[in-house]
Amino acid sequence: MARPLTPQEIRLARGIAALVDVVQFAIFPLMFQGLLSPINVTVDIVMALVFARLIGWHWALLPAFVSELIPFWDLVPTWSAAVFVATHGREVIETTAVEVKPEPERRLPPAS
Repeated sequence: MARPLTPQEIRLARGIAALVDVVQFAIFPLMFQGLLSPINVTVDIVMALVFARLIGWHWALLPAFVSELIPFWDLVPTWSAAVFVATHGREVIETTAVEVKPEPERRLPPAS
C-alpha cells in the first residue's frame, strides 16, 4: 500500500509535473530536429526518479516515462496525468487531537 501524502507533497508533485510538461512542449521545435533529444531523455529519466522519490512508486509513472520517449506522443502532458493518477485519493487530512473530558455526573437533589 502506498503511503499517504501531505497536501504539500501533492501540490509540489503536481506543480513540477505541469511545469515539466509545459517546458517540454515549449522547446518542442528544438527537440523535433533532434538537437536536444538526449537532453529530453535525460529530463524524463530525472523526472521519473524525482516523482518516484517524492510520491513513491506508482504504476502510472512507467507508461508516462515510456510514452515520453515516443516522438510526437511526448507532446501529451503525460507527467501531469501520471502524477494526478498517482496522487489521487492519497491525501492525509491533517487534524489536531483534542482531549475530551467527560462532564462530572450531576446529581439531582433528593425528592421531598
